[in-house]
Amino acid sequence: MRFAAFRANLSSPEAKSFSQSSGRNAAGERDPGWLRLLDTAIRIISPFKQWVDSPDSAPIPQPGYEDYADVAGQLALLKPMLRIIGGRMGPATVTLLIDRTIARYAWEAPFTLVVASIFGEPQFVRLDDPLSIDSLGVRLWNTLPVQVLCRSALASVVEQAWKGIGRPVTFLPFPSGSTSGGVAAGVKHIIGTATRTTAGSQFSITRPGIGSDATNAGLDVRSVGGDRPALFVVQEEPAERIRRLDVDREQTAEARAWAVDLFTSGQQTVILIPALPLALARAVLEGMARELRGSKAPTLYRLLGIVRGMRAAIRSFSPEPSAGTPGLQGGMSGDEWKASLKELSLEVTLFTRSNEAQQEKRYIAFST
Repeated sequence: MRFAAFRANLSSPEAKSFSQSSGRNAAGERDPGWLRLLDTAIRIISPFKQWVDSPDSAPIPQPGYEDYADVAGQLALLKPMLRIIGGRMGPATVTLLIDRTIARYAWEAPFTLVVASIFGEPQFVRLDDPLSIDSLGVRLWNTLPVQVLCRSALASVVEQAWKGIGRPVTFLPFPSGSTSGGVAAGVKHIIGTATRTTAGSQFSITRPGIGSDATNAGLDVRSVGGDRPALFVVQEEPAERIRRLDVDREQTAEARAWAVDLFTSGQQTVILIPALPLALARAVLEGMARELRGSKAPTLYRLLGIVRGMRAAIRSFSPEPSAGTPGLQGGMSGDEWKASLKELSLEVTLFTRSNEAQQEKRYIAFST
């Protein structure tokens, strides 16, 4: 299923394709007659159709960076439409097609909180058209290393975390991260901080200190992504806290905006990881490294499984107590702790391109 968000009004030509079936399956073959009849019946009784035909179906307001549970509570207008995603037989994998001007926001978070049921949660993926030629990282996956760009203080932890992938881990030159003229990568992993500038979102590898170690140069999307790995991991600088404020959500939104720019520059797959405590970040990377071990680049279905595992690792995080240091729970109740971890897990964002995805032009859409 494809779920689209537009800046434009739903009457615009770009948005008219929602809830429209091509009448053909993913292989381009015409659907059997009974499937077309079923499709017609579903459209007639669909609660989304009732929502669209409603005279008060005005565009929803652009959400702010308050708690995602609060945002979910404001989406009453979208609930009939969103519940289609959950389905009667369990959650679906849902493609999000989002206008680039609003792509920085974690739409996956409030949507999941609205739709989640006893059957589980939908899994959202931001999908785009396949590349005309597979990236170098995909074609040579089995022979290429993991390349990392991060602060020197994080290097040993990150190197240990990637050991499970079973291939060399190398560190890129700071500050550019460019591998121009060097060895390509199967996976490229950068850890840093995003900021908003007049030219758009900027992602930097922050090095505290003096002299040359204080460099805070923004990474150029074309330079850092020029060799097109099979997987690009964009991770926010680790932070030793779980409780989230509006400023934390906005900060992650800036990183997501930069990830959008990176993905649309021609990358095969980008995964965004929010700011996590270092121990949790390591556990998430270790799990991903184990899942990426293999002779072939990850398919869409493996990527969905990897992201599902990352979210599960975040939600089940239980820090080791440290003598003489304040705990991460910081006075939060058990329910608050679980809610904060769940929100953090929903910040993980998957962008990818896949020939395996269904190509049928069926949309459920809304405008802001």
